[in-house]
Amino acid sequence: MKPKRFLTFIFIILLSLVLSSCSISGRSRADYLSASIAAPEAPLLAEVIMHLQLDYVHPEKLEPQKLLQGALTELGRMVPEVWVVPEFEENGQGTRLQVRLEKETSVLIVEKLNGLYDLHITLQKLMKYLLQKNPQLTQLKIEQLFARGILNQLDAYSVLLSNDNYQEFNINIGGQFAGVGLVVGTRGGQLTVIAPMDGSPAAQAGMKPLDRIVAVDDEKTEYLTLEEILHRLRGKTGTPVTLSVLRKGQAKALKFELLREEIKVESVETFDLQSGTQTVRYIRIKNFQIATSQELQNKLADLAEINGLVLDLRNNPGGLLEEAVRVSDLFLPGKLRIVSTKGPSVSTTHDTKQLFASGLLEDIPLVVLINRGSASASEIVAAALKQNKRAIVIGEQSFGKGTVQTLWDLKDGSVLKLTIGEYLTPSGRSIHNIGVMPELNLIPITVPPVKNMQEAEDQQQSFAQERFRLSTEENADNSSADSERLELRYLSAKATVFDTAELIADDEIIEKLNADIFVATAKRLLQTWNPEKINFSLQQISKEVAQQESEKITKALAEHGIDWSLNPFLKTPAADKLSLSWFAEEISADQVQLKVKLRNTSELSGQRLLVVTKSGNILLDGLEFPLGLLGPDTVVEKTIKVNYFAGMMEETEPLELVLFDHNLQKLKSVRLKLNFSPKRIPSFRLAMKKYDNGELGSQGNGDGKVQSGEIIALAFKLANKSRETVPELLLKIRGTEGSFRVNRGKIILKNLEPDLEQTDYFLFQSLKGTGALGNINLEMIDTKSGTPKIVHRWNLQHTLPEQTVETPKFSRLKWQDLDGNTVLGETELQSLILRGKVSNAADVRDVFVHLNDEKVFYSANLNSSEDSPDQQSGKEEFLFSTLLKLVPGKNQISVFSRNRFGITSERRLRILRRQ
Repeated sequence: MKPKRFLTFIFIILLSLVLSSCSISGRSRADYLSASIAAPEAPLLAEVIMHLQLDYVHPEKLEPQKLLQGALTELGRMVPEVWVVPEFEENGQGTRLQVRLEKETSVLIVEKLNGLYDLHITLQKLMKYLLQKNPQLTQLKIEQLFARGILNQLDAYSVLLSNDNYQEFNINIGGQFAGVGLVVGTRGGQLTVIAPMDGSPAAQAGMKPLDRIVAVDDEKTEYLTLEEILHRLRGKTGTPVTLSVLRKGQAKALKFELLREEIKVESVETFDLQSGTQTVRYIRIKNFQIATSQELQNKLADLAEINGLVLDLRNNPGGLLEEAVRVSDLFLPGKLRIVSTKGPSVSTTHDTKQLFASGLLEDIPLVVLINRGSASASEIVAAALKQNKRAIVIGEQSFGKGTVQTLWDLKDGSVLKLTIGEYLTPSGRSIHNIGVMPELNLIPITVPPVKNMQEAEDQQQSFAQERFRLSTEENADNSSADSERLELRYLSAKATVFDTAELIADDEIIEKLNADIFVATAKRLLQTWNPEKINFSLQQISKEVAQQESEKITKALAEHGIDWSLNPFLKTPAADKLSLSWFAEEISADQVQLKVKLRNTSELSGQRLLVVTKSGNILLDGLEFPLGLLGPDTVVEKTIKVNYFAGMMEETEPLELVLFDHNLQKLKSVRLKLNFSPKRIPSFRLAMKKYDNGELGSQGNGDGKVQSGEIIALAFKLANKSRETVPELLLKIRGTEGSFRVNRGKIILKNLEPDLEQTDYFLFQSLKGTGALGNINLEMIDTKSGTPKIVHRWNLQHTLPEQTVETPKFSRLKWQDLDGNTVLGETELQSLILRGKVSNAADVRDVFVHLNDEKVFYSANLNSSEDSPDQQSGKEEFLFSTLLKLVPGKNQISVFSRNRFGITSERRLRILRRQ
């Protein structure tokens, strides 16, 4: 068996490794298995467990009880009617599995659970039982769920990749694919060309930025998801594809017939920037893919007139380790350590070999830029150049991804990505969960621009753009020699030059780069470059720039009427002399206004006073109210408006206001609760019919059954059953557990008034030669409410319900303590009771609850009318309640209900447990 590649990030490959196939143990399975149930083969699970045993970087994490719990958690999360609860005895002896299958409960005895072999046998035994009891499950699906659950217990980078995800992975690491060479995005809800790539089929055919693609091979893009469109644009080299395009000034759609070619995506771009009398070459590496080092070498071939380099690794997620090593090797003299790796099956050192030896590259002044988006291979380069004293690193603390993964092809076509080691920097330290510390730490401060009343009404900016960001969250506990690094707070712009998805001319990019404080600071350092006095120069520059930026911040806040001046000799008023109060008003269904008021009854002035919110809701968390200077016996107020979708707020949102002084030391806090209007609860009536007889674009034999190769039209009639108009309903279909081509898979319905019916249809094809037909999921998303989607799951081997059915609808979901008292938003209790009701009790199949993504409650409807083909018209409600143990902090709860027609509705709740 050949593991395919090593990785240093999600899309990164390290080196080749060959392992011969071996057995886990020579012991007989009969030693551990009850004779009542013979264990079936589980080849996928066996492969995964074998690699855990041989290769996983942290063997101490391979606790069989913990891994079993992970497998059972994933099984219960993805198959609601199955809930398996383990009961462990000491020393792994006598473990019992309580297995609940919807309306039936039984117990399986596990004789031993002392190692990975015992875990494998236990899961095989459980799998055999489940296959006997639930014919809807397949062995492959159960094995995949077990494997994913086990990997979930290990680390964030050990995963099971589907074949589709693996193909996308290969595109990312290879930097090439067969396509037409278009960079596309959505503008105004329409698929729009951002730019054709130079020399690509699209560019040669004359396609232009802002062209709107309305059809691909005569299939309208308005009915396809972006994923489906990209799948159609890609294909085999030399195959044709026809694009229909609308262009401004053209009365009719233009048609472009293109032949797909291998598209090479460059990972390196450079610009020459003027810095006084000097010229600095700016180099941005987007990611480390195949031939990145060769690209870089080619773009550094003409350095005779270049005085220094700026290597920008910001937002570089990583890539191929080999390429990171080669890029580092470009700039370093020989016999220096670049990186080393260690783990059970891998132990390697990478030293400089001067593969691209160049005295100029070894000596030219170099500054490296990093931020929190710099990860893995980019961190390897930054650490190698910094610790070998070849470059000065400035920016932000990097991401901190320092583990090594490898890939194995599995027999079912999926791929196992497993963490097998960690890498160490030249100093011998791991940066995992720590990151690379810059020598000059740049800290962004955000002050939104002041708008007049007309601009405030006309501009619909996002909420994030309106926020003040004056406080910072630095990782102070990462104490090391790097903790003495310099810091510089700067007034942040709205976006960096490469954050936009618009086409920008080179001269505009250069202008933006010169205004970028990261680049500007690097240029200033390169202007005064003296290797013997580099630290002194860095200190001087940071002081000068910090003073300039402080003045900018103070001026920007003054435009808001905030005095941000600071006298270091003034004392701060005592907390009990500062009175903090608040006021909240819901202005509309999607906007709330928050006002804080601070009164100073002291004889001292408070300076740079700042109020910051803390909340379990991300929209309400981290709101800043800069109050600035507050003199004796003075009152100051500050107001912020928060825009949101109604479904993003609970009816009661707990909030804490924290007052900080000019040193960001907490002075006092106030707790409050915000009340919002009830969420709109979507509910629909749905009738569906399939066609394979030529109607609505279908193609088939007309027998009314879904068969491989046929194009099926799925027509529907949908009505809004809630009391409010639904402004926009997005409907999508996607295939699961099969292979499909979706021809018409996305539909948007507008302004669904109560009880008003609308009709439309989908088109899809179950591809030939793919085995089982699989399932089609119809997803209904109320886009303006923020509420979870409603899903109808259709097994293509089954018929659709002939009658109109209604989606499950929740009512009266509420929290109570053990005495029956209602609890709103937050609690100090460890446990609370969740109660609720679901409409049309006779049609309810079950209700289940997830707490922080783990199933904690399941209730089957013992009185469900499963044998009746018709929807029941009774008004009775299905009641449920459960006692939930809350974790400290934020608790996310999802409540699901399925009806007997395959439709699932979900409600989401959030409650804060204070410590």
